[in-house]
Amino acid sequence: MPKRLTNYDWTRKLAQPVDLGGSKPVRTLADVREHLMRLPEGHQQRPAFQHVASLILDAAEGKDVGDISVALRISQQALRAP
Repeated sequence: MPKRLTNYDWTRKLAQPVDLGGSKPVRTLADVREHLMRLPEGHQQRPAFQHVASLILDAAEGKDVGDISVALRISQQALRAP
């Protein structure tokens, strides 16, 4: 069984930057984490954001970062939906 990493690497870059309408695009796992933590509690509990949170934790542990950009865009669209 592979040894689990104990340190998270929040400096890892996303496969592609994501423009969330802020002053600068989200480029790293730390940027995504910061974005998620600024959201109201109700938004943080939504399944789309829970999925993104799970993906960034996996990526910070060394797994693939490829799906995060897409998942983050989808979660942003979910916020705009009624």
